[in-house]
Amino acid sequence: MVSPLFFLGDDALTSGRAGEPALVPAGYTFAIWAVICVLGAAWGVWQLFPSSRGDAAGRRVAWPLAGVFAGFTGWLVITRTGPVWGTVVVFAAMLVLLLIAMRRLAGDRTSTPGKVLLRCLLGVYAGWSSVAVWVNLTTVLADYGLVPGTRTGLVIQIAALFAAVVTVTLVILRRGPHPAYVGAVGWALAGAAIGASSKNAVILTVLATIALAAVLILAATLIGRHPGNRNVHSGA
Repeated sequence: MVSPLFFLGDDALTSGRAGEPALVPAGYTFAIWAVICVLGAAWGVWQLFPSSRGDAAGRRVAWPLAGVFAGFTGWLVITRTGPVWGTVVVFAAMLVLLLIAMRRLAGDRTSTPGKVLLRCLLGVYAGWSSVAVWVNLTTVLADYGLVPGTRTGLVIQIAALFAAVVTVTLVILRRGPHPAYVGAVGWALAGAAIGASSKNAVILTVLATIALAAVLILAATLIGRHPGNRNVHSGA
């Protein structure tokens, strides 16, 4: 869970590399990994307390989360050793495991400190990953010869952004608009809009901004219709 700490400063956890797609979020956006590390470590420490030993929900998500943490360590290694396409496969598998963990926690309405930490951890991690896995795909395609400034490159990035929005929409509709999940998604999309703007990619800037607004409107609408929705159905 703390593997990103050993790779601070690595290109894989930031932006600004030559030839990267315009959709890659602004560099500061990647500070979310520090949040994920802190939440993961805090939840891990909570497991050491006697009061957590009877936590059935924690046991149900233990194996999926273990797979996520192991997967991210593998992702970091692959970014250095290759093959680069492997990063997309691993990241996609991580997202699937996060969604499995969210599903296993769904319906649990208790609010112990451990549950709050776990919901926040899953929400932030899954929210970021729901967008980042598609951005990761564009960077891999760039490494394989995609020229970000071409028309083809633009179409691929638009398609990736659309896929991210569809992913996020399905998760929110299925699991509810948990603030941690929506917040992480908003952070990622805002970073993508700012990153595209810094590269003078006007179309991607506008589309990423629209995507951000659409996600926030969807979440607000669902919360407005069902005030308890963010807590009752959320697995994050």
